[in-house]
Amino acid sequence: MKQTPLIAIIVGLLLVVGIYFANTIPPKPKANPEQANMANGNAMRPNNHLDLDSLELASKKNLVQHALGELQSVEKQLLAVKDSSSMAPLFEHYAQIWQEHKQLPLAAHYFSLCAKLENSEKKLTFAAQLFLELARNEHAEALQHWEADN
Repeated sequence: MKQTPLIAIIVGLLLVVGIYFANTIPPKPKANPEQANMANGNAMRPNNHLDLDSLELASKKNLVQHALGELQSVEKQLLAVKDSSSMAPLFEHYAQIWQEHKQLPLAAHYFSLCAKLENSEKKLTFAAQLFLELARNEHAEALQHWEADN
């Protein structure tokens, strides 16, 4: 009769000790990003990283002077505005300038920012379709991945 509580106490102590040692074992180190890409099947994807700033700088180098002036004036207005509802039309104007000068990836990005600020499903769908069309027709792989991520 006294064996039942003794067995329960021993099993309980073994469980507590087991849980303690299971939590003190250090976890396995995570694989570096290259190994993670290989494990995920992305071994063929190059490690080209393209961000908005580098794309914008490269595009501005190819623009004519009056377009740069327009972009700079809108940028100054954006910096002066603090309210997001006032920023949306400025982002749309900024996107239209990029679109007029055939810089469609940047135009799509700023159209999507405008749509997000206005919370407009119609405009967001337009920007998404523009991104999709650009990604389908893009030959530069880094730009294609950037368009797909945005």
